[in-house]
Amino acid sequence: MDFQEQNISQAILENLGEAVIVVDVNSRIQFINQAAEKLFGYSLQEAVGKNFKIFFHEPLLGWHQEYLDILQSESFRKPVLRESTGMRRDGTTLPLDLILSKMTTQNVSFLIISARNALKRKTITEQVKYQASRDPLTGLASKEFFIERINTILNAAKKANQMVGVVCCNLDRFSLINNTLGRNIGDEFLEKVGKRIKNCSREGDVISRFAGDEFYVLLPYLKSPNDSVGFSNRLIDSLRYPFIVEERELYITASLGISIFPTLASDSDSLISNANLAMREAKKNGRNGWKLFSIESNIKTLDSLMIYSQLHGAVKRKELFLNFQPIVDARNLTLKGAEALVRWTHPELGKIPPSDFIPVAEETGFIDAIGKFVMMSACAQIKAWQDQKLPTTPISVNVSTPQFKSEKFVDIVCEILESSEMNPELLHLEVTESLMMENVEESIAKLKRLREYGIKLCIDDFGTGYSSFQYLKRFPVDILKIDQSFVRDVVSSAGDATIVSAMIDIAHRLRLETTAEGVENREQMLFLREQGCDYLQGYLFDRPKTSEEFTQLLTDHYSDRWKSLLQKEAS
Repeated sequence: MDFQEQNISQAILENLGEAVIVVDVNSRIQFINQAAEKLFGYSLQEAVGKNFKIFFHEPLLGWHQEYLDILQSESFRKPVLRESTGMRRDGTTLPLDLILSKMTTQNVSFLIISARNALKRKTITEQVKYQASRDPLTGLASKEFFIERINTILNAAKKANQMVGVVCCNLDRFSLINNTLGRNIGDEFLEKVGKRIKNCSREGDVISRFAGDEFYVLLPYLKSPNDSVGFSNRLIDSLRYPFIVEERELYITASLGISIFPTLASDSDSLISNANLAMREAKKNGRNGWKLFSIESNIKTLDSLMIYSQLHGAVKRKELFLNFQPIVDARNLTLKGAEALVRWTHPELGKIPPSDFIPVAEETGFIDAIGKFVMMSACAQIKAWQDQKLPTTPISVNVSTPQFKSEKFVDIVCEILESSEMNPELLHLEVTESLMMENVEESIAKLKRLREYGIKLCIDDFGTGYSSFQYLKRFPVDILKIDQSFVRDVVSSAGDATIVSAMIDIAHRLRLETTAEGVENREQMLFLREQGCDYLQGYLFDRPKTSEEFTQLLTDHYSDRWKSLLQKEAS
């Protein structure tokens, strides 16, 4: 049947913006519009009567039958969308978006193929796909693309029995650059770091920036774990050289964690998480280095995760409490004060040592809440002893690094003192030497404000940091606390004995009192008394006591338990 004789409006077909091909049940072309002539390079006269296959390049056998099945289907109603490759008369190809539909007139059915050049759409799609696979800042692989590649590589590695490595790279103290020089310089710096990482990698390695200053590198087809170690060493060495950003010379180091498939990771999730855990271990070990993931480090990290999850509610659940270790007057071995020490008893896990939960609290930022709890509890306890008319006993409280660095630290301390209505002179704050030396002028300003309020100040762990006697005359402090590492061998080591003696002498010349911590035997006590040390603290006198036990000690009006040490001296 001649298509021209069918009751179809050619005007409509000609005015359509898309190419239109009309095909009969014998696969013969009955009509093409002008848009189709322009798209494929055939005239209407050349195309009519030919098999519609001339317009399409689809190597799959039987593909054209799928098109014709539409004509033979009585239930066909909705148009079918399909992608194809068009074939021009000159032999060139182009991508096409097709709409296949059926038209019936006078009981004769035709296949209507609407075709549109898909090159622009595909270009846009590829651009969108590419952008989705890239980190917009560095141009490195996105997190999603990185994970997709890991899964593909691992599937191949399993079949070939090959090793795959992942390296997690986190920059050390990058926040200093961002906070000091601004986000723009920080972003440009990250771009340059990404290029350094790329220069250290092999062809076929995949580099991704997950977020912030954390990068991941996928190392496929390793001969041994040493390959990943070699990459890590190259990267660390590469970062030693300065970065030039807006004519500024900037330096950075990085902490790297390495995870290997299949020895200690079975899938992409564990491969990534284990590399991250190893990176955190590298940071704990001093930064600027790499750490290979191990079962032992995983166990430690899982313990830390458990502690962290439980620590959040410990204060509200009243699981944290204070112990008090006596501080003794060295001259007559009478009670002079106490140091407040935080303890934690979990209802299911039992007693959790401070050495386990304090580092976790410091790393996660929860140390602020714990520090505030300790100070409030210590002040409340002092006020309770005052209300009971017991002898006034100063309490020393350790100040953590995040606490002291907070701009509101002094205000918070003053608010706690005012709310507790206690004598400020009974609160002693212990700040480590190294912390005060980080920003000397700011530290001096804070210490002056605290001292003006009536609080006594103590340099804790003196001798373990900068040992800067020259700064002692500038710091407005009252007590110098000699670290137990010097006290431990003060009897057996002439060097430690000389150092402790010099500390005590210089402190007294600067009108500072001294406290020696870690006193565990009588020989240490005798040496320290001989050198003129003012106060002593350690297991020789007492272990940390609960508030009830310490209250009983005050009620007994300074126990005579320590006088026997002096009696032995007299005999």
